Amino acid sequence: MSGPEEILSYWFPPDYDADVETLRQQTMRWFRGGPEVDEEIAERFAPVLEKARRGELNSWADTLRGRLALNIVVDQFSRSV
Repeated sequence: MSGPEEILSYWFPPDYDADVETLRQQTMRWFRGGPEVDEEIAERFAPVLEKARRGELNSWADTLRGRLALNIVVDQFSRSV
C-alpha cells in the first residue's frame, strides 16, 4: 500500500517547480486531469482511497505531511477514482 510520501511524490514530482512551464503543466494535470490521469490514479491509489474512506488512515493526520497526503487522497484522488 502507498504511504504519505508516495502520495506526495506523485502529486508534487521532484521537478514540479523547476521552472514556470513545468509548474504550469503540473497545475494543468492537477486541475484538468482527463481519462489518462484518472486511470493512472485509479490504478495506483484506489486501495488507498478505500482505506481512507474507512478511516484506516486517520493516523496520517498526526503529521503535517501525512495530513497533506490524506487531504490529497480524499479530496483530489476521489475525483478520479
